[in-house]
Amino acid sequence: MQIILDVPMSCSKLSMNKSIRKNVKKKTNKNKHKFIMDHRWYSVKTYDDLLKLNIEFIDEKIDKTPYSFGPMVGSQELRNNLVKLHQYGILTVGGQETKCEYNMYKDNYWRSFEQRAYLDFYINLDDNKKLAESFIEYLKNKNIIYLIKNPNGNAIITNVKGRRFNLTRTSKSTEHKDKDTFLWNDDTNFWNKYADCEFYGQWGFIKSKSSKIKKIFKNTLYFQLALPEYGKGNLEEILLNICQNVQTTKMLSKKSA
Repeated sequence: MQIILDVPMSCSKLSMNKSIRKNVKKKTNKNKHKFIMDHRWYSVKTYDDLLKLNIEFIDEKIDKTPYSFGPMVGSQELRNNLVKLHQYGILTVGGQETKCEYNMYKDNYWRSFEQRAYLDFYINLDDNKKLAESFIEYLKNKNIIYLIKNPNGNAIITNVKGRRFNLTRTSKSTEHKDKDTFLWNDDTNFWNKYADCEFYGQWGFIKSKSSKIKKIFKNTLYFQLALPEYGKGNLEEILLNICQNVQTTKMLSKKSA
């Protein structure tokens, strides 16, 4: 299977890296002490170094990363599943659990929200090409929203229609209502245009101090996945099942060799 596609970009390398650096600079000037990361992020040498540091973040041993300026928020079940994914070589950098809450009274409004589960992560093809292929093959046949990017080329594989796919919707009303009558507003989005922006947006501001970053990501794939329904499903468990199946296949292949 050919994983790396060569598809022309629809826009130049614009926005994400520059805007993130600009925002980081503004915030850092105001609150320098809040954005000091563990020094080990600046001296990573291998993909495994990133996996180990990220597990510490998930386990709340460190509270900042190049992609998150605050401690992780999520259930213990989510944390446990993310650590297991890292043990399979999957470097997660963003996401949310499926969740719904209705008619919470706050600031004179009845507020509700619904979330779709989503997850952003990298796979190192040097060690895990078979796993990446298995993910892609699975996504072709399942009702999961996906965007897959090759960070060192102009590749994009996605089933996102239009510019975005909504991940969280919110509603507020001065009256207590049944959820079937809610008027929903899109709140956070899965943007198709991310694939057209410079890849190193998340890691750019440590690139100058860690010359290894570009090399570490040289042969990776970046995945953004989301489940189609609000409040249903567990994306991490779906991925773990695929990981376990790939591992079992490898073990059986070795025994039969």
